[in-house]
Amino acid sequence: MLTNCLREVDERHGKLLSLGFAEHAIQVCRSALSDEPASASLAYLSAARAFLTGEAGMSALADAREAYFESRGDEGGLPSEITWIAEIAVSASCRRDMEVEQSRRGGKRRDGS
Repeated sequence: MLTNCLREVDERHGKLLSLGFAEHAIQVCRSALSDEPASASLAYLSAARAFLTGEAGMSALADAREAYFESRGDEGGLPSEITWIAEIAVSASCRRDMEVEQSRRGGKRRDGS
């Protein structure tokens, strides 16, 4: 259903819908997460939304991404899968822009790629 909705709207709106879906999923599953990963995941999604709407720059998104990966630590299982939703949504929405920023910063991506 989400895929069909995203195909029916313009690209920018589809990106924002994808971030909203991820935010909703994390909020619904928040009780399964410790506070730091939940907050960092939601902040990462918020930074991506602010970037796409022009309210914040790429450096704010890059900083939120770094904090997101730091908060994940070694958690595995369900908490890791829930918070990974944020990375998937942000990557789908802002990947090209983030790659440019990573190369500008000269750093390696935290997810190992």
